[in-house]
Amino acid sequence: IGLTPYITASGDKWSTRIGVGISIEGNQNNKSRFLFYPNIDFNYNVVENIIVPYAGFTGKLKKNSLKTLTDENPFLVPNPSMKNTNEKWEMHVGLRGSISKTLAYNARTSYGKVQDLYFFVNDNSDLVINGFNVLYDDATIWNIHGELQFQSAEKIKIMAKGDYNSYVIPYEKIAGMLEPKPWHRPSLQLTFSANYNLKNKIVVNADVFVVGKRFAYSTAQGQGLNVTITSTSINELKTIVDANLSLEYRYSKKLSGFLNFNNLGFKRYEIWNNYPSYKFNFLAGITITF
Repeated sequence: IGLTPYITASGDKWSTRIGVGISIEGNQNNKSRFLFYPNIDFNYNVVENIIVPYAGFTGKLKKNSLKTLTDENPFLVPNPSMKNTNEKWEMHVGLRGSISKTLAYNARTSYGKVQDLYFFVNDNSDLVINGFNVLYDDATIWNIHGELQFQSAEKIKIMAKGDYNSYVIPYEKIAGMLEPKPWHRPSLQLTFSANYNLKNKIVVNADVFVVGKRFAYSTAQGQGLNVTITSTSINELKTIVDANLSLEYRYSKKLSGFLNFNNLGFKRYEIWNNYPSYKFNFLAGITITF
């Protein structure tokens, strides 16, 4: 259960929100806890939405469920470890605005502390059922985000955005791990996308994305001389560069056809450790709305 009471104030060129976030969480031991978060935002319109600096101090409780985790990684083992992520606080500053009628920008940096941030790790303890389990650790995260968007009327929309993340994980929280790292979380992500809409009849989408290198942690068990031997390993996953293209023809509001081309780089890569992707593939179909 969550509540976010706040008050707002504004002037000719500025606006602010001051409040507090309140969350009540019940855990697996049927015990509840109350969590409080800052909820402060401020922005100042320097020049007619051309230059708008902003800042904030916020936090929240993020609910993790089997659905949210498998939406991100569909290869989880049965009954994975489940916890909510406590984003204790985050400070951010940024600058947004529009360079012209068709070109807008947003640049932002943030720094915050998170409790029980989730990571996916290979779990090979079962010889029959292999997959990923979920590991939770505290982390300090520094993020740099930037985006640039061009839009011409309703026909053409082009966007470029990127994120750089730096994770610091307390060494004492990682029992048995010699090198704590943000498992399967890339430090760099870039996306370039374009959309063309011709009279809402023909829609073309293209995107190119870059996912930086990631580190994977896995465990495996085997039988020795009347003992169970557990081994661990750390792998570095290579940077991914890929492109997709989709075409859609809307015959009417209720009937349309589409054609999607995926992995135009014709490369097999691993988003998840030991789970390679398909190479080039396509999907064609129709959509009917009743």
